[in-house]
Amino acid sequence: MRAAAARGDTSALVDPGSGFDPDSAAGMGVDLSRLLWLQPPDRGALLRGTELLLETGGFGLVVLDLVGEPKRPLSRIAWARLARRAREGGSVLLALTSAAQARQSAALVLRVTRTRFRWRGKGRPYWDGVELQFAPVRRAAGVS
Repeated sequence: MRAAAARGDTSALVDPGSGFDPDSAAGMGVDLSRLLWLQPPDRGALLRGTELLLETGGFGLVVLDLVGEPKRPLSRIAWARLARRAREGGSVLLALTSAAQARQSAALVLRVTRTRFRWRGKGRPYWDGVELQFAPVRRAAGVS
């Protein structure tokens, strides 16, 4: 989101689990004035809202945060529709999930693994983030 804003793009976040923390995001350099935060109340609104965001063509990045969503995964048809809308609207759709869901429709699938927690301070250290490792699982032709 920070990089998208630096390019002059507006981002959208679809956050059905309400896990987004605007204060933390702003602290990491995310320009909140260039972010639309959508908190859909149900699965139907999640799909309709995400499709509308992608169809408008006004968002360089649309993040769909499904991590921790207890509901069943989206169908292959839904993923294919979202991927088509992203291509047609010229947006990047970044889907965050706890388990592989969009493999057939995704241009790039990454496995993200936590390598360690970072702590700072002496005496009473405080949590300062997490280090992650990214490994490609699947890459469509032409994607680098």
